[in-house]
Amino acid sequence: MQEIIRVSAPNSVVLLSHMHNLNGKDPVPGQPLTADGWLGLSRFSHAKLLPEPRVFNDFLEEDKLGLLYEPSQQELGQANAFSLVATDRKKLFKVHHQIGEPFFALRNHPTVNQLFRISTQADKVLLQKNWPSAYVQAENARIDKFIPDKLFLGRGFLNEVSENKISEFNSREVADLMKKFILINTPQNYYLLNIFITEKKQSVIRTG
Repeated sequence: MQEIIRVSAPNSVVLLSHMHNLNGKDPVPGQPLTADGWLGLSRFSHAKLLPEPRVFNDFLEEDKLGLLYEPSQQELGQANAFSLVATDRKKLFKVHHQIGEPFFALRNHPTVNQLFRISTQADKVLLQKNWPSAYVQAENARIDKFIPDKLFLGRGFLNEVSENKISEFNSREVADLMKKFILINTPQNYYLLNIFITEKKQSVIRTG
């Protein structure tokens, strides 16, 4: 936190997400702290610690970030992780609405979330959720409940997405799929990079 303060310009806003709770349950806790422990690290004049489940649900269900919310000690004690907002700008602490719009409007290189295995069936494409390991699934238990286990998409629609030629007619469907993190916006070479990493891993496995 001292290094963050050192490199921050005046009136900066610091957002730290998924900081594990010492009293919570996480497959890989890392170096967790209690709520008071995390807040004690802040050197800004204003800081707020929010339970991650609250931030997650507000974003997905109401498209907002409620920085006026005051969590109870019980809520902070039971959360598996926190989000911290710290700044010297007191006016920042209000309810921010429609925070997802600019994020989900990013369409530089939309692609299917690689959490899904893709198979073709006639004129449709089946997406099946496929966690790489039980550990990764456990670490993302809240996301696991939110993202569907499987769904069908039209081949033409998926081709439109992969070629980044989304028609105005399909724009709303794309936005809905992005809000469910079935489609994600990625860097241009994201897919090729993942193929390269996968091939390297397989090569290591083959050679022992």
